Amino acid sequence: MLIKKLLQSFVLIVFVAGILQAQNGQLAKVKNGWLYEIPKTSIAPVIDGKQDAVWKTLDWNFQTSYGNGEKLPDSWADLFGASKLMWDDENLYGLFYAQDDIIVDVHNNSWERDAIEFYTDADNSKGASYDNKDDIHLAFRHEFIDNEAANVQNKNINAAGLTKFDGIEFKILDDTTSMGGYWLEFKIPLENLLIPPVAGTLIGIEWQQNDNDGDHREHISKWWLQQGDNSWLEPRLFGTAVLSDRVVSDKFEIQKLPAGTKITVDGELDEIYSQLNNITQNSHGNGEKFPDDFHDAFVRTYLAYDDENIYGICIAYDDVIIDVHNNSWERDAVELYFDADNSKGASYDNKDDIHLAFRHEFIGNEAANVQNKNINAAGLTKFDGIEFKIVDTDLGYNVEFKIPLENLLIPAVEGTVIGLEVQQNDNDGDHRESINKWWLEKGDNSWLEPRLFGTAVLGAPLVVGVQEKSQPIVTDYRLEQNYPNPFNPTTQITYSIPKTEKVKLAVYDILGNQVAELVNEIKDAGTYTVKFNAQNLSSGVYFYQLNAGNTTIARKMMLLK
Repeated sequence: MLIKKLLQSFVLIVFVAGILQAQNGQLAKVKNGWLYEIPKTSIAPVIDGKQDAVWKTLDWNFQTSYGNGEKLPDSWADLFGASKLMWDDENLYGLFYAQDDIIVDVHNNSWERDAIEFYTDADNSKGASYDNKDDIHLAFRHEFIDNEAANVQNKNINAAGLTKFDGIEFKILDDTTSMGGYWLEFKIPLENLLIPPVAGTLIGIEWQQNDNDGDHREHISKWWLQQGDNSWLEPRLFGTAVLSDRVVSDKFEIQKLPAGTKITVDGELDEIYSQLNNITQNSHGNGEKFPDDFHDAFVRTYLAYDDENIYGICIAYDDVIIDVHNNSWERDAVELYFDADNSKGASYDNKDDIHLAFRHEFIGNEAANVQNKNINAAGLTKFDGIEFKIVDTDLGYNVEFKIPLENLLIPAVEGTVIGLEVQQNDNDGDHRESINKWWLEKGDNSWLEPRLFGTAVLGAPLVVGVQEKSQPIVTDYRLEQNYPNPFNPTTQITYSIPKTEKVKLAVYDILGNQVAELVNEIKDAGTYTVKFNAQNLSSGVYFYQLNAGNTTIARKMMLLK
């Protein structure tokens, strides 16, 4: 078990993005493998270092590289980062959670102190050097805590490029509920960044996390750049984002399936799910202890509806699954809560406040457990038409479900507002130790008080196959993160070359053995997308490598069957 835990910690740190990042979520939506969507918000958050309701409706965008410093972090507790971004007509808003067990604020070199850095390039020009115009590098060092306004006034947050500081706000807040770390929240006027408040605007961005555990900066994590630490010199190393026209609010939008869409409830992550909004846990401290890491307990949920049903799949990470306990609520499970009229009552109303428990022990006997009403923890009176399926995965299990809207007393009407909560229970030994929730930050009274649920709204139909903006002229070699990731069994890999030359794109296992050759021919300058089918491969981590001329780039991906 110890060996297993050590291996899992290593895989988590190196491949955390492959496991978590691109299972296409709200903020983390990626178009064509290279364009990252920043949604527009209808509600401005309070800049206090905390998650307002609107932040909770966005998916987390995880750092994808942890090897940009001199060595890898020791564990998830040593260094881990995740972010969210949104915009309105005036400002760009950011939220970053930095897991960091040792915080160092004092060093002769400011760049060696613990910090979150944020980079933007308003015209996404991908320049080889900063243009002294709109290539901007900001450093929010932890040492600024409780003196944020003064450090804006004194321009201490600026590492390069920024000339206008009026209107900037940020707040750093230590996280006392977890294993250590801190939050950063900021508001930056778009005009300061020279970014026009126009949906469809392409910008360059990067997030960076610096970690000093003793006498110098040892660890660096980044969202985009996979190798090295030259973002402060070369804006061409930034990723690309787009100001999206999708509007978010304090209500999570459950999208309507396109007409004619059929979902088979088989526990598999169908392609349609990857295009939907999704929610990830925002609280992992509702039980007696925190999970050891994301392998120990983590859940991501996709939801959709049509004229008859609500559909969903919960992707649960769980390294130890316990199905036997005298108390059913202490067994490993995913729980769903609905309140059709969103009345936020202090207690269940015996009408439309509903609590469902999909325990892992039901695997292989799902229909019988619907018939015997074992999935109902409270409130549900009609079980006809309910389907669910549980399947084991290499990292835990999936729970897919279909529930008639009439059973939940939810009208199939766009704009309907409902109460919603998603919960994961984790028992690693003799009782339930960890509880993760989407909405509730403290405690475990969702089963008693519907007023503790979050809020969702039945949204507009999902638009599939929207035409993207034309890609920028290729000026450098790029190999994008595959999408979707994790995948089963197909995924897409996008690469770019700036001139005509021979290209080889191949896939390798963790031992370095080539398992697939996707491209081996002369290609003209441009951007290409290749489909990779891993039907004959086993679950695990794989590398894909681009060789073009004298350039070699490699990335990691995760196959989950």
